[in-house]
Amino acid sequence: NYTTPFFFTSILTLLNWFLIKWFYTETNTNINPNAEVKWNQGLLNFKSAWKNENLKYYFFMVFLFVVGFTVFTQYFQVKLIDSFHYDTPKIGYYYSFIGICIIIIQGVIVRSLYGVMQEKEVVLMSLIIASIGFTLLSTAETTLWIYLFSIIVAMGQGIFSPFISGLISTEASKENQGETFGIQSAVQAGAQICGPLLGAQLVNININFSLWAGAILSSISAMVFYKKKWN
Repeated sequence: NYTTPFFFTSILTLLNWFLIKWFYTETNTNINPNAEVKWNQGLLNFKSAWKNENLKYYFFMVFLFVVGFTVFTQYFQVKLIDSFHYDTPKIGYYYSFIGICIIIIQGVIVRSLYGVMQEKEVVLMSLIIASIGFTLLSTAETTLWIYLFSIIVAMGQGIFSPFISGLISTEASKENQGETFGIQSAVQAGAQICGPLLGAQLVNININFSLWAGAILSSISAMVFYKKKWN
C-alpha cells in the first residue's frame, strides 16, 4: 500500500544510523569541540552560503542544478502517466533504472576521469551533458528513447555531484571542511524545497517543464561556472 515506502525508508534510516554509530570512522581532523549545533543551523548555513566570496558561485551552481534535477524527479512522472500511461510499477522501474545508471557512472566513469581531466573541466562537461539529456528527453516519444535519453541525464548528475563536492573541498580551507560541507548540504536541502514548489507551477503551464527546467537551470549553472573559473 501507499504507506509501505515510508516504513521502508524508516528502516533504511535506522540502518544508516546503526552503521554510522558503530562502524563509521571520523575523517575530519579539525573538529571544534566548542562548536554548537542550533535548531536553526540549517537556515544559518543556507544564509552564510552567499556570504562566502570564494564559494558562493559554487553554491549557487549547486542550488540551480539541484532545483532542476528535483523538478525532474518529482514531476517527470506526471508526464510518464499522462503521455505514456505509466502505472505505479513502471514508474518504479524507471526511477530504479536512473539510480542504477548513476551507481554505474559513479563507480566506473567518475573513477576513470580523475587525473585525466581537471575538476573544473569535468564539472562544466557534466552540466552540459545534463542539459543535453534533459532537452533530448523532452522529445522522447517511446519508452526506448525515454530510457536511452535518461542515461544521458543520469550521466550528467552522476558526474556533477562528486566532482563539485571535490572542487568545493579543494577551495575550502582545511579548518572549514566540515562547515563547508554543512553549508553545501543546506544549499541542497533548500533547492530540494524550492524544486517541487517551482515545478508545481511550471508543470501546470506545460508538462514538458519537468524537463525544460532541468535543461535551462543546468545551462545557467554552466554559464555561471564558466564565468567564474575561466574569466
